[in-house]
Amino acid sequence: MSKAIGSIFVPSKIIMYLIGIAAIVVATVLITRKCMSEKEPAYEGLVIEETPILIEDIRPKGELYVYNMVVEDYTTEQRTSMFLGIIPQKHTCVQMLKQSISYKIDLDKVKYTPDSANVVFVELPEVEYVASTQDSPFVSDDEEYWKTAMPNTNAMKSRVERQIKRKYDTPATRELARKNAQIKLTVLLRKLGVEPRFTGSITKNDEAGKIGK
Repeated sequence: MSKAIGSIFVPSKIIMYLIGIAAIVVATVLITRKCMSEKEPAYEGLVIEETPILIEDIRPKGELYVYNMVVEDYTTEQRTSMFLGIIPQKHTCVQMLKQSISYKIDLDKVKYTPDSANVVFVELPEVEYVASTQDSPFVSDDEEYWKTAMPNTNAMKSRVERQIKRKYDTPATRELARKNAQIKLTVLLRKLGVEPRFTGSITKNDEAGKIGK
């Protein structure tokens, strides 16, 4: 009989131990949750203000080429030699030049002044004239004579380059190039969610003054 009673008490002790452990675990969880809830801030009624776009983060970089065209021009050279030392002979040569000319804007020099969350004032630098030679044929009436009289045609090429620049690098074409740059930059900035408002252009004197500071 005593053995039977003892066998009953053994499981009862185990059950009591288990109940005690469970109570400790539950109490620990409740205390932990209470501490965490006290540390968490109350988010009800919190107002989040819209952060303005940072122009420095979305600023286009590199060079923007505008107002491209292909042009041609030429210059001539005449010289006289003496045949047999007594008979004058005239020689003529022509230097032609085919160039691709354009204007470019250095986007790193564009000045941005934020006005509101998505509006910015934009000040462009002065447009820069750019020319690259695509072809430079040289034609003469006496190839052998000109090989000796003019070993290279660099001087004639430079002359044609200056002629082309005088013809096409004018205030009118620079203004067209500047307007073209505004249109292209507007497209770029709008894709980034910014509405530009263009102001006066930055001159070379302004840039030199900033560098000197």
